[in-house]
Amino acid sequence: MYRSRIRFGNGLIDMAFDAMTGELIELVNTKNGDNLLKNWNELRSMPFSIEVRTKDEKMVVIRPAKYNFLLEYRDLKPKFILNELDTGEKSISISYKSLVSEDKIWNIGVTYTVEIRSGECETLWKIFIKNEETDCVVTSVNFPSVFGVYLGEHWNDDQLVYPFNSGEKIVNPVEAYEKQPSAIGWKWQEYKYVYFMDGINTNKDKDGAFFRQFKYSGPLSMMWLDYYDKNGGLYLACYDEDFMVGGLRAETFGTKRPGMGFGVIKYPEIHYGEAWESPYFGMAIHEGDWHWGADNYRRWRKSCQAPIKPFLPKWFRKSCGMVAHYDFKYQNGEIVHKFSDIPKLYDQVEEMGLNHILISGWHKDGFDNGFPQYLPDGDLGTEEELINAVKYIRDRGGHVTFYINSQLCNTKYQDRQGLIEEAGVKDLDGNIKTEGYGDSESIVFATMCNNAESWQKHLKDAIFYLIDIIGVDGIYLDQLGMAAPQFCFNGDHKHHPAAWNRGYEKILLDVIQLLRDRKKDEDDMPVIFYEGVTDIHGSYVSGQLISTFIHYHTGAYPELYRYTFPDQMLIDMVYPHKGLAMRPVHVGQVSREMIDKAFIMGLYLWIYDLEEDNTFSSDPEQFKYLKDVIKLRKVWLDLYGYGVFKDTMGIDVSDNDITAKLYQLQDGSKLVAISNRKKKACSNIRIYCGRQDVKKVICHYIDNPNNPIETEYEWIQDEEKGFVDIKTTDSELALIYVEVK
Repeated sequence: MYRSRIRFGNGLIDMAFDAMTGELIELVNTKNGDNLLKNWNELRSMPFSIEVRTKDEKMVVIRPAKYNFLLEYRDLKPKFILNELDTGEKSISISYKSLVSEDKIWNIGVTYTVEIRSGECETLWKIFIKNEETDCVVTSVNFPSVFGVYLGEHWNDDQLVYPFNSGEKIVNPVEAYEKQPSAIGWKWQEYKYVYFMDGINTNKDKDGAFFRQFKYSGPLSMMWLDYYDKNGGLYLACYDEDFMVGGLRAETFGTKRPGMGFGVIKYPEIHYGEAWESPYFGMAIHEGDWHWGADNYRRWRKSCQAPIKPFLPKWFRKSCGMVAHYDFKYQNGEIVHKFSDIPKLYDQVEEMGLNHILISGWHKDGFDNGFPQYLPDGDLGTEEELINAVKYIRDRGGHVTFYINSQLCNTKYQDRQGLIEEAGVKDLDGNIKTEGYGDSESIVFATMCNNAESWQKHLKDAIFYLIDIIGVDGIYLDQLGMAAPQFCFNGDHKHHPAAWNRGYEKILLDVIQLLRDRKKDEDDMPVIFYEGVTDIHGSYVSGQLISTFIHYHTGAYPELYRYTFPDQMLIDMVYPHKGLAMRPVHVGQVSREMIDKAFIMGLYLWIYDLEEDNTFSSDPEQFKYLKDVIKLRKVWLDLYGYGVFKDTMGIDVSDNDITAKLYQLQDGSKLVAISNRKKKACSNIRIYCGRQDVKKVICHYIDNPNNPIETEYEWIQDEEKGFVDIKTTDSELALIYVEVK
């Protein structure tokens, strides 16, 4: 009997494949009968498509044959193999001898498999590709991919979390992706920026789809996303233990053709005669919201994480933040501070209630110019003066971090031409890749390959020069986790073009190992930060800079990464309202909100102090508030420690104007950080405590953080779990400590 569909599932998640083409045509949540694939589109292929590069440098998308091809070429029809084990595990394998483009059959074979276990809502996918087509290279694979997805009866209540720069959350992405945001231009010194507001910034492809697609790691902090509504969600993830460059694509054709498309992108670079087997990919239909996806991804990530501990000395665990000075020598050569000013600048840091300073523009030719000349700039003072200034800070019990750029080399330096040729990233034509910042017309940087041994050595030498000679106890590596990964075709480097992530991993692990080999006390180890957020390297370092101001108005949602990896420290920039020249006006307008958000998220504060351009001293009211926040954060750290960030899992808030985040403490007690911008009193906060009895509840308020108040509460316990109900006061920021017996 003819079967048009091959069905496969386990009673929790069911799917169907077209018996003629192998196309995925049903993806069903069996609990409610909802088929998520609601809007088929002939412009898309599920569950995969492949892009090839021909010998004349053309890019061609190839897919399984559709009916018109199959009528003439019957051998293009896929073969199906279904297996079921006694354990209840099932698999389906679908094989293609060849694939097609619009006018050609390509001798590229594909087999993909789907595995599913009894009682589990996640399916595991894998694809195998053999290239037997001469004169072409398989460059990218979109797998697994689904299109035309929305949940339930309508798409307008669906939400998407996507791991762009720690995370973004988009309500109704079908409409949000289609809407074009407002562009805000801003100029600071020679730097020209464009920011977006009132919507999410998407691109539009030749088929008319609005999409977001970024690479991992760099803009993408993790390799998973989640699309959900009140009844559950769709989870998609990549489980690549080699951490090769990949991507996540989210797209829609908008409200006229509603539905979302999602896919994982890999870049295997398969030449003629070669084969490639992918890592596993996960796809699940789950109950609950995105927290399910975070828990699931975390379990996998922990299973393949190197047993390396970051440097978290005692002083850092008690520190609230640092003051960043980029105003030593600017890109244009202008000088604001010299090395002799450092003691005075650190005294100002202490007056703020902090003990950590970051210094940039200290090296020859200054910030965004003199890379990689990491020796003291003579215009700022001597090496001895710099050593003495750092010693002044360390003798006072303070801590100092210096800036290094992790991937740029200025092309103007004649004595660096050999390094550029040897270690620079090269494109397919053998040309060195370049990039520019600020004065990009006269200052051109070569992009250096982090897999090149000579560049790795250069960075490590710079790091140990600062630690051993200058005496710093902190290193900040710019661009490492923020800049997009590069595809390097420099054959002398002997690495896969998509191996970018492995180079930085080696640099970090080498530095950590060399420092630990010295057998110093862990509390004497230097801290290491970098720009950006990536789960590849985040477990190795002391902190990662998320810079949410860039997309604060377009869905910034650092909760996504913070909850997925609650043991990693995130750093965020906070700003004054008045006198802010470095950033656009709309950033200053929400500066207080950003400070409050950083507090309740338990983030490490990055506080700029740039004369004239970005300093809290020009905004006394905001400066006082910032110092009050620092006092409350110090109370938090001194009395309770970091805690484990649980986001909103385990608390309910009765008022949407109040934001609260829960932290699980080591002894089982709870800590709740509350932002109450409108200072509403008598709103209810419910904190779930399981079967533990509550001993007492203590509140700390920003107006007087060192004067804790034992608070009345209502304790309710049923058979399953107990909770306490607490009424808010009109304090803008507060901590609630629930001590359990």
